[in-house]
Amino acid sequence: METFEMQGDVRSLVTEKMEAQVRHMTEIFERTAAEFGARVEADVQFAYGPVNLRPDDRVIQRASAAIRRAGLTPVLKATGGGSDANVFNTRGIPACNLGTGYRGAHSLQESLEVAELERIADVVFALIAEYASA
Repeated sequence: METFEMQGDVRSLVTEKMEAQVRHMTEIFERTAAEFGARVEADVQFAYGPVNLRPDDRVIQRASAAIRRAGLTPVLKATGGGSDANVFNTRGIPACNLGTGYRGAHSLQESLEVAELERIADVVFALIAEYASA
């Protein structure tokens, strides 16, 4: 018997939407497979949940203070990507991502200016100082 295996990734800032999308995709795969006399064995694994932090969350307050200490202005922005912060938050460890100033994410044009890399290093040092002084 011939087999076909695929892997996919579904992300959302809302868990219910992510679960609904997985159900929708699975239903389409099953319906399409049935049309060709095939079957689907879906093995859905939940790797991590969304990161939904508020401006008043302690981790955000400390990151914002560190960003200001580094001479920058914090900009809070939600994104749909997945990172270690998702894994930590899913396990109850508050974490946020720090933007690095890169452009063209996940494309052949992805780039990061050296000055931006130096700025994020300043933020990381300020963040260490922020937590060390607490």
